[in-house]
Amino acid sequence: MTIQLFKNGIDPNILFKYLSSGCKEKNNRYYFDLYAYKKSEFIGQLDVFLDECRPLYFKAKQKYCNGQMTFIRMLTLIRQICRHNNIDYMKHMQYLNAGYEITYSYEISNEWNEMRTDASDAINDTVRDI
Repeated sequence: MTIQLFKNGIDPNILFKYLSSGCKEKNNRYYFDLYAYKKSEFIGQLDVFLDECRPLYFKAKQKYCNGQMTFIRMLTLIRQICRHNNIDYMKHMQYLNAGYEITYSYEISNEWNEMRTDASDAINDTVRDI
């Protein structure tokens, strides 16, 4: 099914960059919930992510990135990217205040961890030089 969504595939680093901007990180996993979604929307990271993803979808499937984005639509978009790249994710539902709170957790890939560590080291080296 994912062959019918993306033109040439989608780089998982686009997803991890987005998740690292606003999600809680614990035990080598990112936790994405309504609060992380609202935070990314507020700081403008959501629009950047959608602009990066939109050209990677076939024209007929760009509907997932266009229009009014909601939390549920965003979860669909992230699940599609995870399935395409074989990224492990889990859904957690918790009953809270007469409603359900949905949280997804995504496993952080080793490649992303290494890239993030290298970037952090480069920043620290630059700061030391100043």
